[in-house]
Amino acid sequence: MVLVSDFLPLSGGKSKNLPEGDEKLLIEYVKDIPETTLLLFTAETADKRRRLYKAVAESGGAYDFGPLTRPLLTGIVEKRLAQANKQARRTAIAAFIDQTGYFDRETEYTLFHLENDLKKAIAHASGNEVTQEDFLSVVCGNIDTDVFAMMDALSRDDKPEAFLRLRSILDSGENVYKLLALICSQFEIMLSAKEMREEGNSLPAIQKTLEVHEFRLKKALQFAESYNIGQLRQILLRAYQVDHNIKSGLLEQRLALEMFVAEI
Repeated sequence: MVLVSDFLPLSGGKSKNLPEGDEKLLIEYVKDIPETTLLLFTAETADKRRRLYKAVAESGGAYDFGPLTRPLLTGIVEKRLAQANKQARRTAIAAFIDQTGYFDRETEYTLFHLENDLKKAIAHASGNEVTQEDFLSVVCGNIDTDVFAMMDALSRDDKPEAFLRLRSILDSGENVYKLLALICSQFEIMLSAKEMREEGNSLPAIQKTLEVHEFRLKKALQFAESYNIGQLRQILLRAYQVDHNIKSGLLEQRLALEMFVAEI
C-alpha cells in the first residue's frame, strides 16, 4: 500500500514536486496500477473537475468523509436501535442529535462519540423504548450545544431554564471568554440572518453568505422571531459590554453573565 497524504493537486492546487508533465504521467499510471498495489491519496478538499480526480474516480474510487446529513444520521441511529431490539420516537432521536452538537460549526463531536452515547442511552433504557430522557441523560454534548440550549430558553423567555443552563456551563469550569465568544457568535448569526431575511434573501443565499449549517441557520431564524432587529443589536451591544466589564475588572465574571441573561 502506498499512502500519499494531503495531495495538493487533487484539491486544485499546484505542487512544485509535480510539474504538469508528471501529472499527465500520473493520470496514465492510475489507469493501470498493478493488482498487487493499493495507491491511496488523501486531501482536505477535491476539485472534481480536474483530470486527475476523474482518473482516480474512474479507475478506482473516490470517497468523501464529510459530515453526514441529518436524514442519514437519523437512519444510522434507528439502525443501531433496531440491532439492539430497541425503538425510539423520531422526536426523541431529533432531540438527541440536537443535544450532541454534531452539526455545530467547528464541533469536535464525531460519529465515534455518537456511537458511544447511543450505547449508553440503550443501556439506560428500562424497556424496549429509548425515551428522550434516556438520550439526554447520557449524551456528552459540548459547550456549543449548552449555549444553543440557553439561547433557545432565552428566545422563549424561559429565564429559569436559561439561568440553569448558564450555571451548568459555569460550574463545569468552562472558560468564560470562550463562553462569551459563543454567545456573541450566536446573536451575530441571529441578527445577520434576520436582516438578510427581511431584505428578501432566500434561505440558501443566507446560508451561503453566513457559511453556517442549514439546521443551525433555521434554528437561529426561529430564535430571532422573538426579537426585532433593534432588540438584537442592543443585545449584541450588551454582550460586547459584558466582555469589556469582565476584562477591565468592573464586574466579577459570574455576576456579569448572570446580569446579562437577566437583562435580555
